[in-house]
Amino acid sequence: LAICSFLLQEAKELAAFRCTPFASKAGRPAGTYDGPAVRGLPEGLGRWVASAGSEAGTTYEGEFRAGEFHGEGRLTKAGGVVYTGSFAEGRPHGQGKLTKPDGEVYEGRYERNKRCGQGTLRYADGKVYTGGWAANKCHGDGTLTAADGSVEYAGSWDCGHQGSAPVSASPLGTPG
Repeated sequence: LAICSFLLQEAKELAAFRCTPFASKAGRPAGTYDGPAVRGLPEGLGRWVASAGSEAGTTYEGEFRAGEFHGEGRLTKAGGVVYTGSFAEGRPHGQGKLTKPDGEVYEGRYERNKRCGQGTLRYADGKVYTGGWAANKCHGDGTLTAADGSVEYAGSWDCGHQGSAPVSASPLGTPG
């Protein structure tokens, strides 16, 4: 009898799910969702808007799977940070672009919401780092270029630290 009551309640929730608050498995705050649902969870293309706490006003438009951001989408945080790209299990995962209000832009690979693999970070001050990433830090081969185009460092990076032999650079930005 308890199972039948649960299934009946789930069927009622499914019928009324469109534009009703939900909280995700990942702990995302409650919000409203507009789109298709399966078993009471967002599934397919839809739009979610946070309605609670410090995340109020944050929006996600894109693909959902089992109630999580999964596939291609665009997440716009209430503070103005925008991520456009691939998601898996509610987090940036795969190729994507993150733009911050101060003008900083990262384009490249993510693994579970961390920069990993190859990518380019354009700092707000005009500097550009292009190369390898691991756990959100410059890692492997990469080049840091100043706003004027000169190469500040080209070589190996280890957990965000430059290796021991940076190249010198001419004012035109070519290795010296």
